[in-house]
Amino acid sequence: ICSGDTTRLTALASGGTPPFQYQWQAPAGVIGAVNTNEITVSHLNAGAIAQNYTYTVSITDAKNCKAADLVNLVVNP
Repeated sequence: ICSGDTTRLTALASGGTPPFQYQWQAPAGVIGAVNTNEITVSHLNAGAIAQNYTYTVSITDAKNCKAADLVNLVVNP
């Protein structure tokens, strides 16, 4: 995305036993809320060069089985 843009990150659990709980983490700490599979990311600034931001989502199902994934978001100047 470009510096200053807004985007959404969405996690879709497959397999496992619903309901699912979602916990997002960003470089600056926890954002979003448990049970939110989508977050809005905004106000990221790249400065003079592209910056990488890594977001991690942890998912827990009703049987306490856990999975995690990450997305690397590149913000261009």
